[in-house]
Amino acid sequence: MRAWLIGLAVIIGLAGCADNTAGIRVDGQTQNVF
Repeated sequence: MRAWLIGLAVIIGLAGCADNTAGIRVDGQTQNVF
């Protein structure tokens, strides 16, 4: 169960980063740097 939840959290995190880079490029670049 924990591994499945962690995987789901990672997918949600990646989706959020993709939305941020698509919507606000500056924020996406700063996130990529860090």
